[in-house]
Amino acid sequence: MPGSIRSLARSDAAEVAAVSAASRRAAMPWLPVLHTPEEDLRFFESEVESSTGWGLFEEGRLIGFALARDGWLNHLYVAPDRRGGGVGSLLLARVLEDTSTEVGLWAFARNQAALAFYAKRGFAVVERTDGSANEEREPDVRMRHAPVVGIRMAGAADAEALAAVHVRSWRAAYAGLVDEAHLAGLDVDDRARQWRDGLVGGGPGEGTYVATLGSAVVGFASVGPVRDEDLARQQERWAEVYALYVDPDRWGAGVGTALWGAVAAGWDQGIAAVALWVLRDNVRAREFYAARGLAPDGAERRISIGSRELTELRMVSWG
Repeated sequence: MPGSIRSLARSDAAEVAAVSAASRRAAMPWLPVLHTPEEDLRFFESEVESSTGWGLFEEGRLIGFALARDGWLNHLYVAPDRRGGGVGSLLLARVLEDTSTEVGLWAFARNQAALAFYAKRGFAVVERTDGSANEEREPDVRMRHAPVVGIRMAGAADAEALAAVHVRSWRAAYAGLVDEAHLAGLDVDDRARQWRDGLVGGGPGEGTYVATLGSAVVGFASVGPVRDEDLARQQERWAEVYALYVDPDRWGAGVGTALWGAVAAGWDQGIAAVALWVLRDNVRAREFYAARGLAPDGAERRISIGSRELTELRMVSWG
């Protein structure tokens, strides 16, 4: 690895401005120079202070930097004599590692090297403009990088993160179904203790799967042998999904789909059918499971949550 990466501070602004100016001159000599060096310095002092910034230093010299804010990669520049050496890739990887949301950026349409660099690293073009909105009046391109949902088996170190997702998802999914006092009283620390006690391994396709975006835990699914006696007595082997929850901030982002795919992939060839229980009035969850081939089989049960009696129905899928 060339040099070392560290976070940027206001005191780095002069070096940041210098690398930016040199990189723009080398990569885009056709760009007009619109600001004085003093103006550039003041601009980057503000940018460094208001952004998450990373610099790659080699023997004390800044050879590349990246500045991101509010889901946007606003600056990524590499010293001209270090282009092609992996500096940009390392900085971009650090930015993407630091976020669990989509990352967008703007690049000039004439900067084909930059467009190719980002496309190779998972960014897709979502908009092209005539440049009338930027101060250089250069046609530009908006690109977006959607984070990849990672799936792994949960471990004891995940207890606090699982508890936080558990509580947040309950409060969002069951608002209006479960009484407000009960939802308000859910305790993350208490749930974390339950998770630490309950995170035990199982056979293939058993246990708790964790979904991650970057380093953040954003969902989980717990699966194992079916617990209903009427299904367990059948000749076919059944599996059960005990829980599947996604952080409400990530609803609609494909996290639940990724978890379901991992769960299904973990079932071996001997599993003939799948069952789960869902609140009858939880329309969003029922539609999610129906889209994956599950349907009510007529079984229902009454459960107490807080001060309310609620009805759950069983959904199943064969093969």
